[in-house]
Formats: sequence, C-alpha cells, structure tokens
Amino acid sequence: MKKRARNIELSSVELDLLRGLFDKENKVNQIKKVKFDELITQFISKCVARGLSESTIIFYESELKVFRYFLVDCLPELLDNFLGLNADDIENYKHYLIHVRGAKKGNVNSKLKALKTFIRSTPLKNSVGSQIEFMRDEKYKVNAFTTKQVKALLKQPNKRTYTGFRDYIIMMLLLDTGIRSRELVELKTNNLNTIDKNIFINKAKNGLSRVVPISDKVMYLLEVLLDLNNQKEYIFQTIQGSKLNRETVYKKLKRYGELAGINKEARVSAHTFRHTFAKLSIQNGANIFELQKILGHQTLDMVRVYVNLYDSEINKAHEKFSPTKNF
Repeated sequence: MKKRARNIELSSVELDLLRGLFDKENKVNQIKKVKFDELITQFISKCVARGLSESTIIFYESELKVFRYFLVDCLPELLDNFLGLNADDIENYKHYLIHVRGAKKGNVNSKLKALKTFIRSTPLKNSVGSQIEFMRDEKYKVNAFTTKQVKALLKQPNKRTYTGFRDYIIMMLLLDTGIRSRELVELKTNNLNTIDKNIFINKAKNGLSRVVPISDKVMYLLEVLLDLNNQKEYIFQTIQGSKLNRETVYKKLKRYGELAGINKEARVSAHTFRHTFAKLSIQNGANIFELQKILGHQTLDMVRVYVNLYDSEINKAHEKFSPTKNF
C-alpha cells in the first residue's frame, strides 16, 4: 500500500529562505563556469587601462602563459572552470615549475608574483590569492658594487672616443640617479632640466612619471654630450646617430666588467648600479621617503629591503671609524 504524499505548507519566511539558498547555489554554479582565458583578457585590459608600462604588461602575459601551460598539462578542467582552483593547485604549480621546468627559486617567485596579482583581480582573491606564499631564499641578497669596483669600472671606457665618453656618462648617470636601463635609453633631450638640475622620467615601470635630481658634475657631462649629439631627440645614441637600445647597454656594461676584472665578483648591470645608488644613499643618510620617490617605487617595501641590508654596514662603519676611538 502506497503512502500518500503529505501536503506541506511553508510560511513566507521559509519560502524566502529556500529561494535564497537556490539563488546562492545558482550564483556559485554560474561563477564556476568562468573561463581562464576570459579572466586573463579582462586582467590585461585592466592593466592597460591603469596605464601600466608595456614591459610590465609583457611580464604578466609571459609569466601567466607558463601557468596556462601548467593547466593544459595537469588541470585542463580549470581552463573552462577556473574558479574551481584551490590552494593545493598552487602548491602543485610550484612543484611543476621546479621539477618539470627546472625553475630556480627566483624564477618561481617571479611567476607566483604574476599569478598572485592576476588572482587578486578575480573572485578567488580571498580564498586562493591570500594563500599564495613565495619560496624563501635564505641566500637572497641585493648585490651592490664596492667603491673599488665602481672606480675600476669608470676607468674602462676610452673617453677620447664618442662611444667611450658616452658609456662613461651612462655609468655616471646610473650611479648618480639609480634609474633603470629602460628609463635611461628612453631619455630625451627635452627631459633634461639644466636650470633645476633634474631629469623627467616619463611613465616608468609602474606607469608613473617622476622627476629625479642630478648632481652638478653629471649635469655638466650630459650638457657636453648633448652638444656632441647636436641636440638630437634622444640623449644616448649610437655612433650612427640612432637611439641606443637596452641590449647594447647590457653588453657594454658586461664588457667593462670583464675589462675591469670584476665580472666574477659582481654582476655588472644597470640594476647593480641602481642597488649601489640605493646603498650609498642610505649610508649617506637619505630619507627613505625621498629615496622611494627617486627610485620610482610605489611602496616602501623595496626601500625597506635596502635599509635592512645596508643598516648593518652603517653600524660596522660607525664602529670602525667612531671618533671615540681617539679618546
């Protein structure tokens, strides 16, 4: 004998609660259907709208492309259902980078940084984005030149030739301002303010512009170079008069490092000059907020890294040269 189904009457409050549960479930199901490629397209569009530099956007596209390879190889279902990603998948991605692609810690962290920024633009920013942890590198150090190494480098260019004199000024400007190599090659004659002694950096790595002060000595050198260039558009040019590129700067600095015999002691690059500028500025008592502004960092995080690294050197120098040793 079949039991008759009982008619159940629900109150309006109970009906509203049920509708809320169904609505919530439907929303979850809808969210889970968001495709990875659609989110990437939206993210890159936001980066462009924010005015981020071309190099920064290329960085995100390149690093996130590797994450897509991982999804294709290991978690293809997430391509159509990306919001099903969880913290365990991130750990598997780290394993994939290290053991499949042979990535080093610095490279892994670079890709995790891009991924974390991307995920922060999605509904997963709290559930997954907040759980992404970078790999610790106990040996991490921001390398800077010693005074001896800088002097050795500056002796290498033949200042009696145009390229040698230009390269000498490049190193002096990098040391004097801490600007990036991309910023250096993009400098135009009209970016130079000879009256207030500064240079205008137009749209740096973070998409922001800034004004960087220059010493009298370096300003004089730049003015001489401008005369040699016949006041052409770009400050740093080839012997043929075309704009200098970053690859040439990289190769030139590396060559001078070899000639100076310091290439095995230090990585000779524009970025090492940048670290050296920061180091010397801190040791000379620079205000960290001014240093942040000059270097073009959006936050104080990197400046704090410099301070933490070089504060100990300041203390050692004080201990060694303290005037009280004479009494």
